[in-house]
Amino acid sequence: MDANTTIIIAINLCGFAATIATLKNDINWLKAVIDKQDKRIEKLEEKLC
Repeated sequence: MDANTTIIIAINLCGFAATIATLKNDINWLKAVIDKQDKRIEKLEEKLC
């Protein structure tokens, strides 16, 4: 392997790691949104009952 190939592999690995970090971030954000929706639904149910 020459130096260029090694550099390209390193860049791809960094990009892959960044993608995973972004996905984790998105999942945490979605969990927070779902929790807020659950709380809103509970409040609505309390008002209805």
